[in-house]
Amino acid sequence: MSIHKLENQLKRQQYTFSEDFAVAVLKSIQWEKTHILLQPKWLFLGLAASVVLCMISVYMQNGNLSVESFLGLSDYTEMTGYYGYVQL
Repeated sequence: MSIHKLENQLKRQQYTFSEDFAVAVLKSIQWEKTHILLQPKWLFLGLAASVVLCMISVYMQNGNLSVESFLGLSDYTEMTGYYGYVQL
């Protein structure tokens, strides 16, 4: 089948839609978007998953879940700041 035959068939093809078709489509798109994204259940689920992944990452790096681990201070001692002055 050649391209010209396809173009002619597409030109002759007609679609019939109801009067409120465009409004119904736009309403359904808007409902899906706001309905799914703004539900508190999905927000809290995403937040909980982020916290759990953060805790797993900190535990895998430091081997414990302390406040110092979360702040990145688990290997820091009070004398660490003085080592830079001593070593010249």
